[in-house]
Amino acid sequence: MRRRSRLWGLGLAASLAAAVLAGCGGSGSGGSESSNARGIEGRTIKIGGLVEQRAFGGADDGFKARIDRANSTKELGDYTIDYLGSTDPGQGAVDKALATTQSLIDRDDVYAVAPVLTTSFQQSVANYAVARKVPYFGGGFTPAFCSPNQYGFSTIGCYISADYGYTTPVEGVAKALGKKPDQVRWAVVSLAQPDGQKLADNYRKLIETVNGKVVYSEATVPPGGGGDLQPFVSAVMDSKPDAVWLLLGSEVLGFSSAMKAAGYTGALVNSSFYLPGTLQKVPTVAAALEGAIVSTNTPVLESNSTYIQQLEKDFKAIGKSADDVTFGALSGYQAADMMIAMMKKVAPDFGDLVSTIGKGFKYEPGRDAAPVSWPEAFDGSVGCNTVLRVENGSYKIVAPYSCTGRKVEFD
Repeated sequence: MRRRSRLWGLGLAASLAAAVLAGCGGSGSGGSESSNARGIEGRTIKIGGLVEQRAFGGADDGFKARIDRANSTKELGDYTIDYLGSTDPGQGAVDKALATTQSLIDRDDVYAVAPVLTTSFQQSVANYAVARKVPYFGGGFTPAFCSPNQYGFSTIGCYISADYGYTTPVEGVAKALGKKPDQVRWAVVSLAQPDGQKLADNYRKLIETVNGKVVYSEATVPPGGGGDLQPFVSAVMDSKPDAVWLLLGSEVLGFSSAMKAAGYTGALVNSSFYLPGTLQKVPTVAAALEGAIVSTNTPVLESNSTYIQQLEKDFKAIGKSADDVTFGALSGYQAADMMIAMMKKVAPDFGDLVSTIGKGFKYEPGRDAAPVSWPEAFDGSVGCNTVLRVENGSYKIVAPYSCTGRKVEFD
């Protein structure tokens, strides 16, 4: 829920700005000069976001943890970030996402909309933000983060409507199966929503680039996963795949359970359900994901990298623990880290962020957190992944962090 506590917002906002900037470096110093941007009152920068809680629960914790450190260590100099919290627009609720964005911009007068972690943030919503010169930061799950848009910045680049991608996740999953990509019969399933088929087609091309055989590639699953899934499950089963890649959000759980109930014993792969801390708390989720292979470009706690060690310290500072780190929390933390890195680059001239980053900027968060470069990221996704398997209710790394895949141009 969106929060209005001024004191809470100031503390959270301040630390996010400071943390991101310190962790990523940059040429801006913050200092005491006046900013040239909207959404800034004195030395306070107002930011509010849109988070689809069903898929990205915990994102506010991650965003807050990074902001709090940034504020407390003065990463933006004299400036702090006042995080107003997030609103859940729901899945596929473009009208609500637009109304929320309008409220953030026109009523709350935010400097930026962040984190944006929802498929409801479609082009019409982006158009409103762009028309008012308000940048937005989050995950590239919609075309709003892709060219020709220049105001949206994603930790994974342009994931939907990308002009290119990398074979890294395909090779990692094949390795997890103990095979080469050309030894696997692949099925690809995505959501029946705008650009869903394009995403499936892109994954088909990635797989075929490394000589994998794609036996099914369709955008059929209804957003939300409601209704009778049996016809879709049967179609996938009839193709006799060794691995089924579920390009879904929260629908992964229902579709995975339906596949298992239908007798499928092959690999179920997804990129949405790295949920540390959740498997032990929610047995039904753990059961649905048992045996699943998860390919993720977010950092993973199991790596114990320096990035993860710092994240855990930041969570502890806000009264949380590693058990509270969810996929959404990781996504929120990364969005904050990236945003602050960019703000630090231009501070105190925050109004120059979009033009400066668009001319050339590389976000380099550290090992196990994928680097992202602009303007290239407006046209394609990042090329780094870690692959894990759910075993006995826990995640195990089965293909370590890698950025070695081939770049593939999409049609």
